[in-house]
Amino acid sequence: MILFLSFILMSVNYLLVSMSTRLIPIKIFLTVFFASSLYYGVLGPWYWLEFRGGIFLGSYWRDEIKNISLIYLFVNVFVSWMVLIFSRRVGDFHPEGGGRGYDVNVWTIAWALLFLGSLSAAYVFLVGRKLTEHGLLLIDDSFLLIFYQFSDLIIPALIFLVSMNCRRVKLLIFFSIIFLLYSSFTGLRYKIALYIGPLLLAFYFFPRRRQFATRAGLAVSCLIAVVFFSFMTIARSKFSGLDFDAILAAGVEDLLYGFFAETNSVFGLASVLTHYGKEWPHIYMEPLSDSVLQLIPRFIYPEKELYVYLKDIAYGISNSEEGVLSGTTTPFFGEYYAMFGWVGLISGCLIYSLLSVTLLRFVCNWSVNIKQTLIGVGLISVFMGFFYYSRGSIPQIFKVFLFVVVPYLVFVRLQSISKSFVLERKK
Repeated sequence: MILFLSFILMSVNYLLVSMSTRLIPIKIFLTVFFASSLYYGVLGPWYWLEFRGGIFLGSYWRDEIKNISLIYLFVNVFVSWMVLIFSRRVGDFHPEGGGRGYDVNVWTIAWALLFLGSLSAAYVFLVGRKLTEHGLLLIDDSFLLIFYQFSDLIIPALIFLVSMNCRRVKLLIFFSIIFLLYSSFTGLRYKIALYIGPLLLAFYFFPRRRQFATRAGLAVSCLIAVVFFSFMTIARSKFSGLDFDAILAAGVEDLLYGFFAETNSVFGLASVLTHYGKEWPHIYMEPLSDSVLQLIPRFIYPEKELYVYLKDIAYGISNSEEGVLSGTTTPFFGEYYAMFGWVGLISGCLIYSLLSVTLLRFVCNWSVNIKQTLIGVGLISVFMGFFYYSRGSIPQIFKVFLFVVVPYLVFVRLQSISKSFVLERKK
């Protein structure tokens, strides 16, 4: 009953906030945020209650998660209306332009970062696969995690080149295929989502004739992506590709698990609400300090220990090392609660809303065409409304922000002050 009520109220809230704004960027973000809230906050608990009996890692959480959708509902309503309010105060979304005419070759920088990211990905794949074959940990190679982050540069470089209608289409397709294969073989689904998601959103909202046929085709593409992600969940083996035997043997229940496996973060949230402020003290500024420490390479600071509180959250699910090894996390607002309780959750969601609107406005103000605007808005929406939503870890989100979002914003800003941009606007 509570899950159904949460579904109805989330849907009504989405319709209300969508009708309350004419700004397409805000509509896109709200759509992604609503979809994430529905998936993680309603469908997730429904699956774990109906098909798994509220049991995860051998621990019984039915009583805790049967009402937990109300917290997702509160966050959904609160963030949606805060985003709407901040979007009005910040101002309208429109290209400002007015570049000073600096001679900045943005194309060269984008291609350079694309090649750098590709070389980094090759190193990660080859070395990571070798370590896995010998039963070693990824941190046993001092440079692997560094190149792992640099491989993310492929994402902003590719989507920026696509947004500027790069004429080297075949080369872009080649790099896209290589990147998708790399992400699939290494089991890194978030990279695929951050690349494909913005492009699908841009093409969906791009104004054109025959909208229905185009959007129907994109809906089919999204369905295919969802099925592929489900197969990745049940059959992926990091640095070894997909286990096709597992795919062939998969039944309906396996596919359901593959689709809903990501929603196990509901148990991470339950762990946070159960332990922090009661059995455990709040973590306060620990996520922020970890965000800085993680940037120091291990060969310089080998004894550094990061993400202790994330391991505690996972451990608290089953009170065993199995929980830690599961890598279960909490939604973004769960981390805010672990920091400062309910005050942290509310104030954190407020900052989250303001940051989302600020990033959206930056993209819209400095993009040079509607396609680039929609792709940039798609990137921010997927990053903040889906990727960050599902992973309550400021340090990990900060790293991806630095290597995916920031480079794209820099590309857009440099493009807006380059001579070619000024000449284009004068035509």
